[in-house]
Amino acid sequence: MKRLILFFSIFLLGIFSAYAQEQDVVEKAAESDIEENSELVFNRYTPGLIFNTSNILLDISGYQSGVGLKLKAEDYALRTLLRLSYESADDVFESELGFTYEKPFFKGKVSPYWGVELKGGYSLDKDEVTSDNWTSDSVITGSLSALFGTELYIFDFLSFFAEYSIGGSLSRATYTSVVSGNKSDTTNLNYYLGTGLGNSASIGVIIYLERIDIAEDKSGKSEKE
Repeated sequence: MKRLILFFSIFLLGIFSAYAQEQDVVEKAAESDIEENSELVFNRYTPGLIFNTSNILLDISGYQSGVGLKLKAEDYALRTLLRLSYESADDVFESELGFTYEKPFFKGKVSPYWGVELKGGYSLDKDEVTSDNWTSDSVITGSLSALFGTELYIFDFLSFFAEYSIGGSLSRATYTSVVSGNKSDTTNLNYYLGTGLGNSASIGVIIYLERIDIAEDKSGKSEKE
């Protein structure tokens, strides 16, 4: 009887030991997959900073009057912008957030592209005489546009671009008036359709934080491949 109990104890111990080893292998494989996927995510994009003029009159500003970041992948790119400003003298606040998907027609030192841009913004202009007598104009705007442009690489970390857009925007403007503590609001909806040609065309510079492969490959594959 003691031998039988000892045999079953050793048998169960072997099963638990094998199960523990199998779980350890599975966990290590899962951790390896997570690390590999993380590398794919973070190594997929080359980041770049965008500086441009808001129009062809060379009024220097950040990317579309804000801070711009570009993430360049092998066959597409993502761009984002953020603009915040406040003027205390006139009590004017403005903000804008935008996202752009960019797709090159082909790869090379001169790379024309198309893209889609989505932007949203909010502005507030307040004129206060006293706390019981003031007026304000607030505007909420959303826009969707198609982009067409060309990026010219000077070096493998520096490029210039020029682009224009065609699309539309919808805005909600609210005028608020307070006289002797009595408040009244007037709201209007406005829309716009048009192209970003002429003085509204955008040109600028992109500084990539890593060197990129800009060699033209007519087969559609990069030299690294």
